[in-house]
Amino acid sequence: LFVVSKGNNILETKQQKIEEVGKAVLDEISQNSDYRNVILSIDREKEIFQDSGIGFGEIWKTVNDRILDTLEFRIKVCNLESICSLDNYPEKDVYTRSVAITSNLEIYRHKQFKIWIWEK
Repeated sequence: LFVVSKGNNILETKQQKIEEVGKAVLDEISQNSDYRNVILSIDREKEIFQDSGIGFGEIWKTVNDRILDTLEFRIKVCNLESICSLDNYPEKDVYTRSVAITSNLEIYRHKQFKIWIWEK
């Protein structure tokens, strides 16, 4: 007796794709020294938008270029120790992941860069 459920596989595939995209974006941001310096330069929590200013706008564009057209996202920089959350969440299944951005030779700070992704 074999049971095949294609619906479940589609859901798992979508979730896996979202997770893969999120991880790839965080890896790219965390390994770019210019982006790391921008993130470490702020001393407060900051949600990043397309028009967030020099450096942050470039980070937003990089993330936007990597996100699939079928997905939406939000990104934010928070203190490493804080609970990093959004003010408003969409009424959908939301995938979230963060990466630690730690000190460089010039700036001694620790931040987290967090992404939230969901289907349109």
